Amino acid sequence: MIIADAPDNVSAASGAIAAAAGGSLSKVQTTPLLTAEEGLAAITRAGSVGYKPAG
Repeated sequence: MIIADAPDNVSAASGAIAAAAGGSLSKVQTTPLLTAEEGLAAITRAGSVGYKPAG
């Protein structure tokens, strides 16, 4: 397991790609963290996405 803090998403992805390219990792997953402001913006914007579940 690698837990890292990167200055931006591109840097984080670059690190994950480099680690995966070494061949010693069987699974690579990155999870970007949102600031409180980004989270509130995402919640606000979600109301206009228009997603409807199947069924």
